[in-house]
Amino acid sequence: MSEYYLKLELFFPSETHAKSIFLSLQPEHLQEKKDRSRVKMQINKSILSIDIKAKDATALKASINSYLKSIILCNKILEQTF
Repeated sequence: MSEYYLKLELFFPSETHAKSIFLSLQPEHLQEKKDRSRVKMQINKSILSIDIKAKDATALKASINSYLKSIILCNKILEQTF
């Protein structure tokens, strides 16, 4: 059985912006206990890296969609704040 993998690197305008989004995702990220996919997040200055490993394409797509929807929402909120 093959495994699916995605590495997503998102570049933000500032380190503060990236860190705010990273911290916003942390509670949900730490709470996740999924059998079909695993997600690792890390931040390096203004770059947020998300690594997703999944057992099948459907699980990969679900994880990608979940994280991107949250990131888009956080980004919209931050754009109104800054």
